Formats: sequence, C-alpha cells, structure tokens
Amino acid sequence: MNEILEKLFIDIQHIEQPEINFNPLNSSFGRLENTHSDILAKLFEPKWGLWDVLVRLLKEENIVDLAHISKNAKIIREKDRIDILIKDDKSAVIIENKIYAPDQAKQLITYFEKTSKQFDHIIVIYLTLYGHSPSEDSKRDLDVRLISYQYHIVNWLEKWQRENQNDSNIDDNLKIFVKLYIEQIRRITNKNKCKMEILENVFGKNNNSYAKEAIMLYKAMSSGINLLQIESIKSKIKEIIRDIVSNDYADGEVTEWYPNQQNTCWQFDDEENGISFYISGAEIYAQCDNEGIKGYTIFCNNFKDNQYLEDLLTENREGVKQWLKSVYGY
Repeated sequence: MNEILEKLFIDIQHIEQPEINFNPLNSSFGRLENTHSDILAKLFEPKWGLWDVLVRLLKEENIVDLAHISKNAKIIREKDRIDILIKDDKSAVIIENKIYAPDQAKQLITYFEKTSKQFDHIIVIYLTLYGHSPSEDSKRDLDVRLISYQYHIVNWLEKWQRENQNDSNIDDNLKIFVKLYIEQIRRITNKNKCKMEILENVFGKNNNSYAKEAIMLYKAMSSGINLLQIESIKSKIKEIIRDIVSNDYADGEVTEWYPNQQNTCWQFDDEENGISFYISGAEIYAQCDNEGIKGYTIFCNNFKDNQYLEDLLTENREGVKQWLKSVYGY
C-alpha cells in the first residue's frame, strides 16, 4: 500500500496546472500588498455585486456577519494607514492585508483605538495568504477575524464566477479580470487545483482510512494547505513538542495542553521557566516571560519552506530541539 501511494504521489507531483497564456498580473505582482488592497477595495464596491457574495460566504463559514454594513458604505484605502476601511454611519470594518510583511508594534490595536473614536461597532479582519494569526503585540486582546487568500478569497471569487458566468448584464471585462486574479492568487499560494482534482478522482471513493490520511497529508504538503488543519497531525505535533520540552528542557513539571479560549488555540506551560507554547489552526509558537524575548514562531503554512515543521512531522527530535534551544535562549 505504501509503495503504491508513494508512486502515485510522485506521478502527481509532475502534473502541472494548465497556465493561462497571458496574465498581466504575473511577474512581481504577488508580493505587492498595496496592489492587492487596491484590487480588493475596487471589487468590494457594491455596483459589481461581489461584496454581497463575500458577506454570504463569511457568514456561512462562521467567520463574521457583515450584513449590518450599509449598501452605501464607503470604501477607503490607507486611512490612518489602514489598508482597507469600510464604513457607514455607525459601523466600520478594518481589513489589514498581509502578504509577506510582519506586523508592526501595536499595529491592529492602534488602528482599532483610532477608529473606535468614530464608530459604535468595529470589526477587525486580518487577511493573509494562508490565514495565520497576527502577533500578540499587534492585536493585544482584540477579537480579530482571520481570513486567507488561499481559501476565502479564492472561494469568494469562484462562487461569484459560478453565480454570474451566464449573466449577460455583467461586464465581460470584470469576468475576465476575476478569472485572471484567481489564477494569480493560486500561483502565489501554490494551490494547484488540477492536482487536487486528480487526487480526489483517484482516491475519492476509497474508504481506507490510511489512504484518506495520506491524501490529506499530500494535499497539505504539495499545495500550501495548513497541516494544522489535519487533526491527527496536530495531535502528533502537540505530543512531540510537550514530550521533548518535558524531558529535555523543563526544570520541573509542565502542564498538559489546555484550550486557551481567548486566543482560540491550545496551550501548555513550562511555568518554572516562564515559557508557554501555543498551537492554533495556523501556527505553532512559544512566548517567553524573559525580558527582551518576544517569542518564537513556526508558521505552518508551507511544508517545503519550513524545516522545523518537517522535523516535527518526521519526528526528527534533534531538529525540533534546535528550535527549542532558541526558545530557551541556550
């Protein structure tokens, strides 16, 4: 079984998604956060009909309900350095768009405090390639809603496409642009739709639990899907980290993993050394009480670009210890 799966995976790795012959959004466009923000702000304008689709999608996904935002809300770029601000008379939506740049000190909490002086109800949305959380210093105790290009933006645009592909009243230029933009997002997030469809067709009817697990792992490894969304993998990683900390680094007993309700993640503590470890749906990180140490993060969005994550999955304890060594300041 292992050999068959391995051979199939090697074959699938060589399959390339058909490219559109001409896409003006290629080249260095993927890294330009301001350009993405300009495009999204334009697409949010009510006259195009995409905003309503996004509102429905985010509600269906239990991310946030934006139905109270007026149809006549204003969409503003770079107001007080906020990437996208959507506002009506009483409410505001702050959208912070991150492609590769890190958070600045107190960034989200500063945006919120400035905006709260003008509006009764404020929603903060943090948009990234794969859906990771903002830094603790940036958000403090804010309720921040996480969305990703890889999942939410692609699904939103494709949903609009399906609903409007035969509507002759929709501007053809808009249809073409949305198609090109979807392809661009897929390129910068490594979300190869062709490979995913082949995987589903090959294994979709197979009820073998091992095969299903292998499919999920391959999909995550090859296309940037977050490995921490796979519960069995998350459980194994939790077990490995706590075991190594307990046996090799902690001076005393460590706690069990427990749910951190405020940050919607799992946490365990090495209380004697003042170090806490966290694992969410997007990242693994440690935070230290030691003065001058802000914390160390492993972003788990792309298997190929993350040696520490690879070490965790392969149970390479020496590799994991290199990360823990930096956490403990050795």
